[in-house]
Amino acid sequence: MYKCSECGAEYKTKPDYCDCGNDRFETIEPKKKDYSVLFLLLCVILSVVILSFSTGNKTTETKTETKTTTTPPTKITPIPEPKPQPKPIIQQKTITTQQKPVIKPKPVIVVNTKEAQDYKIKLRNALFLKLDVTNIQGSGKCGIQFSVNQEGKLINRAFSFQSDNKTLNDEVYKMLMRMPKYDTPPQSYKGELIKITIEFNNGEYEISLR
Repeated sequence: MYKCSECGAEYKTKPDYCDCGNDRFETIEPKKKDYSVLFLLLCVILSVVILSFSTGNKTTETKTETKTTTTPPTKITPIPEPKPQPKPIIQQKTITTQQKPVIKPKPVIVVNTKEAQDYKIKLRNALFLKLDVTNIQGSGKCGIQFSVNQEGKLINRAFSFQSDNKTLNDEVYKMLMRMPKYDTPPQSYKGELIKITIEFNNGEYEISLR
């Protein structure tokens, strides 16, 4: 017999490897049968048989009275089924929201006085001097818009619409960037948007206030 030194599995023949993967085994010598115990047990049985024959066939009957105790039946009281409780009535309240009337902003009516109009014309002419017309090719039309604050700074500068002609758009954008500030506006100018349209047609051009 061979016994694995790792998991303890026993084999009759020595294998190369155990199921656990170990390759080291211990040799187990077979145990010798002890016949002295069997001989002693046989003697005891023989002595019991001899004693039984010597005493004869005397039997003592022992009556065992078994008392049966009857337990009274237990009364099973039925459990009353719970009565269904009435479901609470949930009253749904309808909430009516009153729509507030939409207050439309009043349109700002810009009254161009002669002083304010002259200021815008001078500003348009100053912008035109910043426009490099030699870099514009072909034809096209675009629009710009801006406001002027109290210090004369041009704010909110943007295209109101652009042209399909990229050279026109590029030069108009550069024109706006070249003049970030102008003279302070007159008191009659209330900060309204100044809109200018630039139109080119193969060398001919027009710049107008809207």
